[in-house]
Amino acid sequence: MRGEAILPFEKPWIMFDQLLTTDLQSLPETISIKNISSSDMFLIGHFPSYSIFPGMLLVEGMKQSAQMWLSQGDGTQAQKWIEKKIKARFLLPVGPGDQVHYVFKKKIEDHDDDEQVITIHAEGWVKESKVIQVTLSLCQEGGG
Repeated sequence: MRGEAILPFEKPWIMFDQLLTTDLQSLPETISIKNISSSDMFLIGHFPSYSIFPGMLLVEGMKQSAQMWLSQGDGTQAQKWIEKKIKARFLLPVGPGDQVHYVFKKKIEDHDDDEQVITIHAEGWVKESKVIQVTLSLCQEGGG
């Protein structure tokens, strides 16, 4: 499933290429991919002699993938989840020619103030190396 179908963005602002799972809502985990190309506009000048894909754009790709995963495919639910907290740890640089596999696991929590929070633990992998790990806490829009 492609991001343009559900998210309120268009290329080049979609930061992942494909969500690999088709039955999104019922699974406790999913995978999406991001292909890093040498012609990617975000690599220009970052850095001229050694191109590195910006880490915050990896985080954005994970966030967008999570929004896709939480949506029901009709575009309505994708915009109802907002980020409450994001924790990221960058482990290795990602550059041209890399294909990043984002692996997600979710946990649904209910809080005392009737706010539902979904915590998603995500890791980004290039081949057999973990390059990033992120924890996203999302709540329904209008809650806490």
